[in-house]
Amino acid sequence: MNFIEHLDKLIKDSGEESLFTGVVDDSTIKKFEAILGVPFPKSYKEFIKEYGTLSFCGDTYYGITGKGKDEKRIPCVLFVTQKARGQGRKFVDPAQQQEGTSKYQFVDLSASAGIDKNDMGKFLKGKGILEGKEQTYLDAAKKYNINEAYLAAHSSLETANGTSELASGININGKKVYNMYGIGAVDGDAINSGAKYAYKMGWDTPEKAIDGGAKWMSEKFINNGSYGQNTLYKMRWNPASPGVHQYATDINWAVAQTKNIKIFLIHSQIPSYHMIYLNINNFKRQEDGKKNTCFFINYFSYIVNSYWLFFCWKQSCRES
Repeated sequence: MNFIEHLDKLIKDSGEESLFTGVVDDSTIKKFEAILGVPFPKSYKEFIKEYGTLSFCGDTYYGITGKGKDEKRIPCVLFVTQKARGQGRKFVDPAQQQEGTSKYQFVDLSASAGIDKNDMGKFLKGKGILEGKEQTYLDAAKKYNINEAYLAAHSSLETANGTSELASGININGKKVYNMYGIGAVDGDAINSGAKYAYKMGWDTPEKAIDGGAKWMSEKFINNGSYGQNTLYKMRWNPASPGVHQYATDINWAVAQTKNIKIFLIHSQIPSYHMIYLNINNFKRQEDGKKNTCFFINYFSYIVNSYWLFFCWKQSCRES
């Protein structure tokens, strides 16, 4: 089974609808390599030629769209890389994230913060469809071993304080569905794809969406036996294996989440020492030439991250 056949199988086995922008010619790929100053590995070029860019199962794989270098948004790998080079290092360097609200990136999301129904109610008050759902959050947090403050703060951010379209409910095939965490919502088609995912999961009430989303995050990230991404920092950057299995594409995602956690603590009058902090470790460097380092699924993020994470941009990846 070759590379593209393997990818096609992953898409088919997922049972999800895939979105791609279409084939790209060699000359365009060479232009992107020249602008970025790095040769793409063979596997990544095969992906671009076949798909251009790709989204499925809630993940977006960067590449080249029909607009080429003129594209000014995700999932254009040129646009994202250049933007990240200019502003990204401060978000990923743990040494620059240990003060103020940024430290909440390292809270253990699998540990309880000791929050009760009254505390949760204070935070949810005035937050649209989320208000009054405090028991649902507390039950889900206990059931799936997730920090209560994080669970509420995350959905508050994703739903614009309970007022977004996905939070308010969208009708699909005669059924109104809800999505409180943006799960399955892919860049460029977030509302439609997020609603379809909610329909597939049977989230036809706000309570089911809160509970189901908590279960999904616990199983896929926070309490996953293979990844163990139990902090916001790990969910966004996955330092154990940079470039793969990351929750979000926005480089500011983890920091944005911490601001809502701080607001939660202020509203609930809970001291920050009730939160459990993990050790802050340095980001793991992927060694040049390491086997599978350049498999396209992690290479698209490697392009985005390597320059300002590892300071080895000119040391291009070699095929294993």
